[in-house]
Parts: sequence; structure tokens; C-alpha cells
Amino acid sequence: GALFAAFGYTFWFSAVEASVYVPTMLFISVCTWLVLKWAQSPDEDRDRYLVLIAYLVFLSIGVHMMGMLAMAPVGLFVFLYDRDKIRDWRLWFIGIMMASVIWQPSMFLVFGPLLVIMAGLYAFLRFNDARYINAFLFGIVFLWRAVVEFRMLRNDSIAGGTFVENMIPYMFVFAFTIVELFADEGAVQALIRRKWRFLFWLIAYAILGYSVHIYIPIRSALNPIIDENHPVVTWEDGRVKADNFRYFLERKQYGSESMITRMFWRRGAWTKQFGIDDHMGYGGFHLTQFFHFGRSIDVDRTHTVFQNWGTAGGLFRLLLYLVPTFLMIFGWRYLYKRNKNMAILMISLVLLSSVGLVLYMNFADGHHAEKRDYMAWVQNGRQGEMPTVHREVRIRDYFFTPGFMFYGMWLGIAAGCLLHALFTHKNSFLRTRLAPILVVLFAVSPVLPLTQNYAENQRGGDWVPYDYAYNLLMSCEKDGILFTNGDNDTFPLWFLQEARGIRRDVRIVNLSLLNTLWYIKQLKDLEPKVPISYTHKQIETKLRHSLNPFPKSFEYELPGAGITVIVPGQGQKHAMRIQDQMVLNIVDSNRWKKPIYFAVTVSDANLMGLQPYLQMQGLVYRVHDEVVPREERVDIDKTLYMLDQVYQFRGLGNGEAPLSETTRKLMSNYAASFIQVSLALQRSLDELKTEIAAKESSAADSLAKEAAVGVDAELAALRTRYETRLNTVINKLDQCVSLMPWDWRPRMLRQEILLANERYDLALKRIREARRIEPDKVEYLQMEAQLLEKMGRKAEANKVYKNLVATEPDPWAAYLRMAANYRDLGMYDSAIDLMR
Repeated sequence: GALFAAFGYTFWFSAVEASVYVPTMLFISVCTWLVLKWAQSPDEDRDRYLVLIAYLVFLSIGVHMMGMLAMAPVGLFVFLYDRDKIRDWRLWFIGIMMASVIWQPSMFLVFGPLLVIMAGLYAFLRFNDARYINAFLFGIVFLWRAVVEFRMLRNDSIAGGTFVENMIPYMFVFAFTIVELFADEGAVQALIRRKWRFLFWLIAYAILGYSVHIYIPIRSALNPIIDENHPVVTWEDGRVKADNFRYFLERKQYGSESMITRMFWRRGAWTKQFGIDDHMGYGGFHLTQFFHFGRSIDVDRTHTVFQNWGTAGGLFRLLLYLVPTFLMIFGWRYLYKRNKNMAILMISLVLLSSVGLVLYMNFADGHHAEKRDYMAWVQNGRQGEMPTVHREVRIRDYFFTPGFMFYGMWLGIAAGCLLHALFTHKNSFLRTRLAPILVVLFAVSPVLPLTQNYAENQRGGDWVPYDYAYNLLMSCEKDGILFTNGDNDTFPLWFLQEARGIRRDVRIVNLSLLNTLWYIKQLKDLEPKVPISYTHKQIETKLRHSLNPFPKSFEYELPGAGITVIVPGQGQKHAMRIQDQMVLNIVDSNRWKKPIYFAVTVSDANLMGLQPYLQMQGLVYRVHDEVVPREERVDIDKTLYMLDQVYQFRGLGNGEAPLSETTRKLMSNYAASFIQVSLALQRSLDELKTEIAAKESSAADSLAKEAAVGVDAELAALRTRYETRLNTVINKLDQCVSLMPWDWRPRMLRQEILLANERYDLALKRIREARRIEPDKVEYLQMEAQLLEKMGRKAEANKVYKNLVATEPDPWAAYLRMAANYRDLGMYDSAIDLMR
């Protein structure tokens, strides 16, 4: 069971990533073990295990909120095992208040310490004294909060919210103290005191675990260069100001809507969320955890292995995938008959962290709208297309890491159940023959997920993230400002700068974070500083997202930069984000004191009309102070220097680096550099060919011997330059293909250049190399057939066309070419038969 859990695809993937999910699994699994230990311990002191569980669960929030998953199944198990606790309304009250950390951490921070005081009074004072003090204390708290909320409501403050809604937690706690005040405990006061002592330690240790978050504002107050959300706690105007810290704890950076309320408005189809979808479908992730048929898991992982279900072979494949699930369900039933409470605990852990998370996470499939956007669309008369949430941008199986960990664990439990059933069976064949065979099979079965998932999850030799970050940083001159687009071109760069001390002079400006006010202030204040003209007050008051107020595009002059950009109108850009305003402000405020760059990953929509001033230099576009001529949009010399002398490509081209889907997407930016510089070189080749043709014509017309000699020398020099440049183009594309053998774009460009420059033999060699990698790729077949025709080898071309006819969905053009070749070869009967 442990080996299946560890070698499952998702758990293994999370383990080799810099991810929070596997460390969280430690807390979940330890808490599961502790509650089983609690159930098997003597009654007298076993509740200490529950106190330890409370501490670990709340400590785990410092890693990830997913650690709270253990609370519900563990609580259910405790109530099933100890019926006295299910009748303890005090435990229910404390449990609900502790669970508030999930949906409103700020409420837990307020009531947690108050509950410790309440429980401590009941636990360590005389019962009557404790309840009077508590009634007085929480009465004061209730009245104080009511006055504060009433004042905020009277001032019509947005922060005031709804009076009753904000007062509910205080009403709940005050009502509890009133009930306890008038409760007639009589002769059971000693028992009640013992219960309160347990509750005191329970809530005290939960707060102690959660107190790890105190580190966050302390660290943030030191203004580190990476300080997301700037969650500080300060003293201003005679009061504590902790809004940023509260927003951080409440995860406001991921949206203001509660995940609990969001789950009741589906953002994706059930068939996508529960079924087969390569980015979010739980069904596909579940079935392919331990083995898979077809291509590599990371290449269209779930769709590839579930094609042709309607056939007998497809049905057989599906049944094979379901074998581990059938075994797990057998284990559920077998254990339930023998230990009902333990089975419920273990089954609920699987279901909560799989089916429950599908409902809770509510992944978007790209065809459904957020509730607020849908309602706004309806209220505006359903104008235009319905607004949709973008489809999940990456494979989301890692959210189900705990579910697949318990799935693997259940296979071990189920194997034990099956062996127990066989070894205790009355049938001697099952007991003496089949059972020992299954022992051997179960013992070696973890080899299956080990071998199936190793290639996709081993990271030995994978220097791509490190080298990509290094190459991006080295593309910038000293003290450069580099705009980046997302996670993959930001976090690895931060790592190199802060952990390795590489190119700390370059300031990374992440466009996504540039929409937050705290990040803009940090860019302005922390070294290396980014030129920003706004003051802190203006950042707070002026910078807001808004609808684009400009109906049409217009010219806008940046006075500091001395350039004019075309600001997009409503037709090109519906909304103006803070980042759009800041891009222009930074370029203008810089006044060319620092070199400014955009990573090649930044889309045109984020450039705010700066495109005419950009010049490609390797993996970056540099912003210039004047319009760059179209023929100079690629700095050929600088890009070649970077590719040949500066950039690192460790593990690429020799098969050492394991290439995941994410890695391949990242490397497509390398291909862009090679392709763009090759296209620029090709244009210069065309110019050289034109110049050579003109010189040859001049030499033919020259009558003077001395003039002819001079023209011949110029021709020789031009031809040398032409051959040198052509070889450079071919070598760069060869290098690109060797680094990314799966990418068809550099192969196709290389073929076009080889054909245009009559390097037919080399072109034929290269296209046949490509076909060995992808023998049925239509573009390669077309290229080889056309090349053979150019070389006059029409019979060979027709052999390739036959393969093309069998592969291409619409082979009409291939039939025409074959018929024409038969005609040219004098094979008229074959041509007529083909056309018929």
C-alpha cells in the first residue's frame, strides 16, 4: 500500500516538484494514524492524541489549507467511536468555532483566544464563578462589537457590510455563554470540568499550531525583495492595522468569492470535471494512476489512453484500468464488515479528497461563466457572447494528491483483506493454491507503477528551468528591467537571483503582479528600483482597473521617453488594467536610464502599442528609443552571440533531460529565437542572391578586361558571404532540431530554406530523418514527395504519395500529383486508373 501510494503518478509528480502538497500529506497521514492510535488506547488518557491532532492540523495550515481535510473524517470517526462526544454540545460549539478558520480565518483569530479564556475559566475555576465571569466577559465583547458595527453601518461604510451578518458569530458565542449560565449541572460538575479541560487544551494547541503564521508579518516587515501581498501588521493612528495580513490569511489574492459558495455554481461540465479531460478530469487521473497504455502520460495523458471505448479492445482496456478500483471497493466492503468505524474513516478520507475536491475546486472547462459575470450578462440583455471562465491552464491532478495517496493505501489494505479471505476459506484450493500465488503477485505488483511512472517523473538531468532562467537573465544588459508574463518565466529567475546570486542587477517586473498596488510600491522603493512617477498616495488613489474609455485607437506621446505609441481602443482592448497603465508609466519614467526588455512570452496584448520599438535579442525584446525598421526587428548578431556563446542548453539534444509537457512548452520559446533569427538570415540570403545575379549580369556585359576582373572578385566575395550565411542558417536550424526533435516548425523552415537554395540532397536527408521520428506526419510526407519531384525522381515521389493518400484526411491533391507524375513517366494507364 505504501509503495502504490508513493509510486502513483500524481503523488510522485508532487514529490519531485517544489510543491506544498506532499509535505501536507505528512500531516494528513500522521493525523489519520493518531486517531487510530486514539481509538486503541486506554480510556483514561487517550484524548491527548486528539489534542496532538488539533495541533498538527492547525500547524499544517502553514504549509497548505489542504491539511484541514483530515478534520471532517477524523471528527466523524471520533463521534462514531465515542458516543459520549457526539452528545457533548460544548465540543460541537468549540469544533465549529475552530473550523471557522477554513472560511473566515480572521474570525478564528478573534474568537480563538477568547475561547481559550472561556475554556480556561471553566477548567480551572469553580464552575459557578466561571460561568458568571464568562457571561460578563462575553456580554461586554458582544456589546462592544454591536456598537462598532452600528457605527460603521450608520456611516454607510463599505467595510460595515450587513449588520446582522457580521454580528452572527458574536451572537452565537454570546448565546452559548447564556445557555451555559443557566445550565443545571448539579452533581456532574467534576465531569463537566474534565470536559472543559480537554476543550481548553484542544483550542490552546490549535492556536499554538496556527501561531506559525506570526512569522509572516515579521518577515514581511523586513521588506524582502520577494514579499507577495506585503502582509505586515502596523500601528497607525492609535490602532492596529492588519488588513494586508488578514487578506493574506483569507486568500483574497485568489479572489474575493468564497470557495464554499463558489462550488454551488458549476464552472465546468460534470463530464469534464468527473470524466475524461486532460487538464481537469478526475476519472482519467484516477484510472491512469498506476499504469497506462499508449503514449507517455504527459502527452495528452488521458485522451490518448481512452480512445475507441466502443470497440472490444477499448472495453477490455477500460476493464483493465478498473482492476485497482474493483480491488479497493472489495477492500471497503470486507473491512466494513469487520471494523465498521475504521472502514468509514478510511473510505471517507478517499471520497472527501477525490469526489469532494472535484465539487469544491469546481474547475473551469472554458465553456461556463462565473456566476457574477453570468448575472451581469443577463442583466445587460445578453449582449454579445456569454462571458466564460478560461479553461484550466495546466493539468490539475495535483489537487487530488491526498485522494490518490489513500487510494494507494487502500490497495494495500484490500490486498490484505483478499489474502485473509482466501487463507481462511474452507475451500482447500483457494487456501493452499491460489492464496500463495496471490501473495507473490501482490509482493511484486508495486513494480508496475514504479516502471510505468518513472520516466514521466524522474528529474535527473533536467536543467531546463534553471538554464531557461539563466538565459533570460543573461539576455539583459546591466541594470536592465525585464517584464515577464507568468509563473514559469518569473519564479525560476527569482530563484537564480536570490538563492544563487546570479544577475541581481536585473529587476524582474511580473505583469500579473503589476496589477497589485503593494507590488508597484515595492518596485518603486526596493533596490534595484524601477522608475515610477506615481507617489504612494497616487498609487493608492489613482490606479484602478476600468473599462477602456477610448472608443478608437489613438496616438499617445510619452514625454519622458520621447516616443509615441498607439493606445488600443475598445475594439482591441475591452478593459484597461493597472498593468497596462504601469507599463507605459515605467517606460516613460525611465527616460532611457536603464535598458528595458520584454520576455518573448509576453503577448502583443500586453505591450500597449510598444511593438514598433521592440527588437528581438535572443529570448527578449529590447525597447528602443526610436522605431525599429521592419528588416531590423531581429538583432541578428546579438541573437547569434547569445545562442552560441552565452545560453546554456544542458541535457538537451543528447536525451539526458526528461522532458515533461511543461518543459516542452517552455522550450518552444527557444524555437522562436532560432526560427526568427533564421528568417532574418533568410531575408539577407535573398538580398545576396539578388545582388549576385546582378553582378553576374554585369560581368557578362562587361567589355573591359580590367572591369571583368574586378566584378569577378566582387562576385567571389559575395558568393563566400552567401555560402557562409547559408551554412549559418542551416547550422542554427540543425541545432534547434537537435534541442527540440519533437518540434516540427524548425524542420519545416529548414526544408524551405534548403529547397529555396537548391540544397536538395541535404534536404532529402533531413526530411527522411524527420520521418523516422514521425513517419505518418502529413507535412513531412508532402515535403519529401515535392522534393523528390524537384529532383526528377517522380517514381520515388509516387511511393511517398501512396503513403500520403493513406494518411491525409483529404488526399485529392496527392491523387492529382500522382496522376501527373504517371503521365510524365509515360505510365498513362496507371494515371487513368488512378483518376477513375
